[in-house]
Amino acid sequence: MSEPLETPDDHRGGGFTTLAWVLVFLVLLYPLSVGPAVRLSGGRLAPTLDAFYSPLEYLYDHVSPVHDFYEWYFRVWGVK
Repeated sequence: MSEPLETPDDHRGGGFTTLAWVLVFLVLLYPLSVGPAVRLSGGRLAPTLDAFYSPLEYLYDHVSPVHDFYEWYFRVWGVK
């Protein structure tokens, strides 16, 4: 049997790719997903989703630019 053509150096970018996807989720998808989640739930999130989005709720309540952004964003989604 022949040996695989793969060497240990072939996987060195895997950690960076994983980190990049985690950052995309945290910076883009997670904060932006609250609009569709609220819209699909009819304006009232289930307790599990409410807990999931509680860090964003904290920022909404305590950081003025975040509050202003979400006021606009919820109007875009038609939930405010």
